[in-house]
Amino acid sequence: MTSRRTDILEEVRLCHELYRLQIKEAVCKFASGIAHEFNNLLFILAANAEMAVRTIRSGRIASEEVDQIMEGIKRGVAMSRQLQIFGRFDEGEPLIVCVNDVLAGITRPLRSMLGDEVELVVSPASDPWPVLIDRRQLENAITNISTNARDAMPDGGTLTIESTNVEIESPGESPADPARYVLIRTSDTGVGMKPEILERIFEPLFTTGETYKHVGLGLCMVENTVAQAGGYISVTSKPGCGTSFDIYLPAKNSPGT
Repeated sequence: MTSRRTDILEEVRLCHELYRLQIKEAVCKFASGIAHEFNNLLFILAANAEMAVRTIRSGRIASEEVDQIMEGIKRGVAMSRQLQIFGRFDEGEPLIVCVNDVLAGITRPLRSMLGDEVELVVSPASDPWPVLIDRRQLENAITNISTNARDAMPDGGTLTIESTNVEIESPGESPADPARYVLIRTSDTGVGMKPEILERIFEPLFTTGETYKHVGLGLCMVENTVAQAGGYISVTSKPGCGTSFDIYLPAKNSPGT
């Protein structure tokens, strides 16, 4: 019994040590990712500031360089806000919303963000069920996915966003009423992702040097938003075949149900 007790204590000690090392590794990766992202921003700011100085000294107007500097500052502010939200696990203000209203509200900004080379096709459901979610966070989630889709189509393409009602039967042998969800699917005709990239896209601050770049906190925040609403998200992608994000949000009949 004494030997067994010693073995158990040693096993507990090793588990605690493994947990401590895993936490340390996660913190190191997170800190490294933040440093990487902000170093990229600082490089953009420094390079354009130097070019602006040279342009001004030559007597010309440095409007293009200043625009790039302002864009870099906006990216830094946006990332700072994402870090604040991520750090406090902000649940937002969930309300009963219609997905079609959300899509209608962001269609125009999305067209502007995607540019002339990417065609945006929005196909809303005829009568979608209401969902309980923070509207602002849902808008940000769709925008984040659309931003990555744009980056995956450097030569142009099509981004399709559609909503539909779906019923999914519960697994198991006992009969159960099908669970009702509203599905929001975004599909692009971009370069797609390799399996090793696909399995890591929801990691905080994960980035890649390939065309599907600057994932940052965006997709991690998308996953958090969907999870807080009681839903789930799935992704399918293959190199050369584009990428599809499926967001499943539980349907709500009325507030509190």
